[in-house]
Amino acid sequence: MTEIQYEVREQDLFAFNEHLLQESKPMQKAMRRHQVTIPGLLSIAVLVLWFYYQESSTAIIFMALAVAWAALAPRYFRWSTRRQLNRLYTEEEKVSVMGRYTLRIEPSHLVEVGPNGNAPT
Repeated sequence: MTEIQYEVREQDLFAFNEHLLQESKPMQKAMRRHQVTIPGLLSIAVLVLWFYYQESSTAIIFMALAVAWAALAPRYFRWSTRRQLNRLYTEEEKVSVMGRYTLRIEPSHLVEVGPNGNAPT
């Protein structure tokens, strides 16, 4: 009989959910929009300000804003996702999910034993 033991921690729960969100198409679309589209539009505004209006100081500010937006958007999304995931689970749900689990191969099936000693439903 083969047996595997593993432990689910709070950071594992959040990492799993973050991975699922990052693989989702709507999240990828939002990230592209915030990392490419908005800085691209700001860059077009920079070109217009620079060449058409000859306004260099405002163009430099807009360009710095575009670069900062592209660089900081992923960090903001990660922070926002963690904050939302933290509110998603109650303390009771976190406690019931976290703990040491055991997977055991029986002759006819796979058995998972949770932290309270019972097979989860």
